[in-house]
Amino acid sequence: MNKLLVASLFCAATFSASGVNAVQLTANTAVPVVAAGAASNTAQTIELTAIANRAGFVKNTFDITLSANTALSVIDNATAFGVSAGSNRGRGVYTGHSDGGSVTQCGDLVDDSVTNKAASQVAARLAIASANACTTAAAPAAPAAN
Repeated sequence: MNKLLVASLFCAATFSASGVNAVQLTANTAVPVVAAGAASNTAQTIELTAIANRAGFVKNTFDITLSANTALSVIDNATAFGVSAGSNRGRGVYTGHSDGGSVTQCGDLVDDSVTNKAASQVAARLAIASANACTTAAAPAAPAAN
């Protein structure tokens, strides 16, 4: 029984460690943590690596778990951290930043015919200087070809 328990723990540790993707935060640049086309049908564990010398808003590297079918972009600078997320199955894009503390729907719902739905607009709608880190200035994605 003890051997089975030890073997199970070893396998769990091996699989969980190998499933972590690392993403380096970059000062004042939107970083696609998971791009629209890479959103998978399973949850993903991602390590967000802080900017060197604690130069960004995020001071320490940390892990996040991203839900299945979700795309995520983040932006980090010395005074704020912004996020934008959307699902490749849903129509709403949600943004927010540390200067205000709320996450809200950003812009209109994405048309149901658009490939990757809301996930396709995650990067385009992230703007750290805007209210709730939301911008809708980008052109909407073109509908998917039939």
